[in-house]
Amino acid sequence: MNLTETAVMEELLLTPTVTPTVPAEQLTTGLTEIDNHDISWVYLRTNSESDAVSAGFWVMRTEVTNKQYRACCSEGLCSEPISGYPNPVSEDAPVVSVTLKQAEAFCSRVGGELPSVSQWQEAANSFREDEPVCHFRSERPMVLTPGEQSAAGLYGNVWEWTKEGMIAGGSYRTARQDIFTRRTARQDPTYGAEDVGFRCIRPIP
Repeated sequence: MNLTETAVMEELLLTPTVTPTVPAEQLTTGLTEIDNHDISWVYLRTNSESDAVSAGFWVMRTEVTNKQYRACCSEGLCSEPISGYPNPVSEDAPVVSVTLKQAEAFCSRVGGELPSVSQWQEAANSFREDEPVCHFRSERPMVLTPGEQSAAGLYGNVWEWTKEGMIAGGSYRTARQDIFTRRTARQDPTYGAEDVGFRCIRPIP
């Protein structure tokens, strides 16, 4: 990579996302917003005693999609999934086969970070669906359509990376009785699989 390419990448990394326009004191759970990366976020105000989640945070309403991840790759800020994209690929389905570092790079690009396990579980419990999404030996993850003031797919569909290097929630390959919001599994940071994806959060400054 030459100096010009390095400078362009640094400029892209410093490009800010659209920050919430609502004053912090008026933020309420279920408030939604779309940023300049065309990513939809929903706000979660929590009452947890944990400092990690007590201030509330924005969480992506779906897992990162193939379309969103491709856009990051086209900018040179993300690398291709380790197993490539499914064939045929659904642009709005979750991107899978990404490692922990790849997930972190994408979240950094959009002004966010991976959730901690406690933050992920807080979101999963707050936006819990009546039934897990796409479970028990399904063939592939689903395209998600969250409710008007909610997030979707936080258990079932695909496992999701957390910042501690654990994956959470189960996937379309997980039996119904084995899917619950507190289910986690530690993985090597270089791990990637066809049922592992991620979503980002955006803490309140």
